[in-house]
Amino acid sequence: MIGSFAYDTSPSAGDIVVQLAWHEGERVASLAIPSKLEPALRQAEYPKLDQHAAIESVLSVGLFIAIRSNRRLTISGDCSAWCQKWGSLRSRDLTHEFVC
Repeated sequence: MIGSFAYDTSPSAGDIVVQLAWHEGERVASLAIPSKLEPALRQAEYPKLDQHAAIESVLSVGLFIAIRSNRRLTISGDCSAWCQKWGSLRSRDLTHEFVC
């Protein structure tokens, strides 16, 4: 287990969001970032991920961007795509765990 992650069905517009989904039977994710961060990320040559990238890739890039931009990392989307071995998904206030 890596840790507990904040999950929100309606993340804030300022969050770095890992959007979970299923695509052709595979667990995938996409990364949503605030539009005002996009120019700086392009200039710094951050990797651009496919719309249906591996969750592990999206999570690692999202975590890095959240740390560097001092923003919250939020998991959202279809929580059934989350692998429980990675850790727990918790409500934004971390008071309860989501079971999907």
